Amino acid sequence: MATDVRNGTTTQNGANGASHHSLSPQDRRDYIPVLGLREYWYPGILDKAVGKKPVLVQMLGRDICFWRGVKGVVAFDNFCPHRGGMMHNGDRWWPGTITCTYHGATFNEEGKLLEFIGEGPDSKIVGKMECGVYPTRTLKGVVFVWMGEGEPAPIEEDVPPEFFGEEYRVWTSMDKWSCNWRQGIENVLDAHAPYVHRNSSQSIWNDIGQWRVWPKPEVINNRSLVRPKAQPAMGNSSQQRVLPTDAEYKERYPRGGFVWPRRDTRKLWTWAFKWRQARAMKRPQIVTDREWDGAMHLPCMFRTGGRTHIFTRWVVPVDEDNIRLFYFHTSKPENKLTELYELIHFNTWHDWSMNQNFSGQDARQMIYQYYDKPEKLSVSDAYTIAWRRLVFKARGMQEPVVNGTPLAEEYAEFDAPAIEKPVEEKPSEQVAKLP
Repeated sequence: MATDVRNGTTTQNGANGASHHSLSPQDRRDYIPVLGLREYWYPGILDKAVGKKPVLVQMLGRDICFWRGVKGVVAFDNFCPHRGGMMHNGDRWWPGTITCTYHGATFNEEGKLLEFIGEGPDSKIVGKMECGVYPTRTLKGVVFVWMGEGEPAPIEEDVPPEFFGEEYRVWTSMDKWSCNWRQGIENVLDAHAPYVHRNSSQSIWNDIGQWRVWPKPEVINNRSLVRPKAQPAMGNSSQQRVLPTDAEYKERYPRGGFVWPRRDTRKLWTWAFKWRQARAMKRPQIVTDREWDGAMHLPCMFRTGGRTHIFTRWVVPVDEDNIRLFYFHTSKPENKLTELYELIHFNTWHDWSMNQNFSGQDARQMIYQYYDKPEKLSVSDAYTIAWRRLVFKARGMQEPVVNGTPLAEEYAEFDAPAIEKPVEEKPSEQVAKLP
């Protein structure tokens, strides 16, 4: 069912409303909830971060109090239903309970009021109020929270499969960016990658790539975007144009009168590391489920890799101007020795290299991006275009309608073909002819 959100009335799209409607009526960004997609499971906090004291975490514009009960980590609305005392300041006097510090309202793990100490053992309010509770489940040391209004969906639909398999190991890191979640999740597989990340610690070992393939992604189960089967799988850098000779390493940009890359200094050492990619490609995929072998997955995560490890960046909206990022590094060690190697590698190198250095380059672009200005999209924005369509297939969302017309064909002129191989240049166009 579609909803016309431009008919002069206020319409909710998702549990927390739509955007500010500051763009053109045909711009999908204006219909995506600024506080995220509510009807999903999200990573909330690390299990080890919840000790004797309750912890306050803001998610999707809400204040959540995490505290440790007898059954595990519990998630409450942070306000006491009596008179709004902040529950993260609560006392933990008895197992399985939390007591509001204001008037002594004491709740069990199900949110039910057990006693009201301020009024005494005969208080009449007992049984007449409850604290809001969010369903939680702890997997691989991460506490996942159901943020929806309805009954929780199967968690396996929202959380990657490696969190349910004993054969997988998952290491976690966290960060925070000062931008909206819509910017954070759209920063994938477009023209920024070969330019922004050219000197990252992950890319410095390779030649500066010239991407020339911009495939239109496939939608799987209305939950994820993956590369077409004709395209290389995640983690395969052969989607970049391979330039085997010195003459082809640089490209002429005739309208600007320059070549790129500006220098070929990197070729002094990149030859020595080409074996790394070849070795990685001989390994089998860590996750074989096609839905989870893709690039983007609802509610807001990006995944890449797949042979030596899987990199997952899960964007969690905090408020309209901030996001929290959970980075998950997944491996499938063959034995205890390889597991130890992955542990050491992640803590001494990969956490910094991928989650701080590489992702930090993304952060600097997202933080300083205008998201409320008109766009002129290009063929390299295929994933962004597909993502903005997929969002309206999410739980709690409806396809927007403007003046009785759906926006389904809004981006039709920018749809990228599923190109299977780069277009070969004619010899006369190669940089070898440059002086």
